[in-house]
Amino acid sequence: MPTDTSVPTEAQTARLALRRARAGRDLTQAALAEIVSATRGHIAAIEGGTRLISRGLASRVATVLGIPLADLEPIIGAGNRAGIRARDVA
Repeated sequence: MPTDTSVPTEAQTARLALRRARAGRDLTQAALAEIVSATRGHIAAIEGGTRLISRGLASRVATVLGIPLADLEPIIGAGNRAGIRARDVA
């Protein structure tokens, strides 16, 4: 029987760290979104890999969740890393 030997990308690891940190603080996507001035849909899209995060939002999220900003670096978006789209780092 074949086993899954795939290694998650840095972006997948960053999204998982974000999701786990949020859940570890008992925050829903909506609650985190309200605290960091975003929408629940935006947070869901970032966690789901269909949207990248801006450096400013990443900084606010990292502060609220108590994680290093560097943990989110792989999913910081095109406005901060020109020409990179969410599908390019999935």
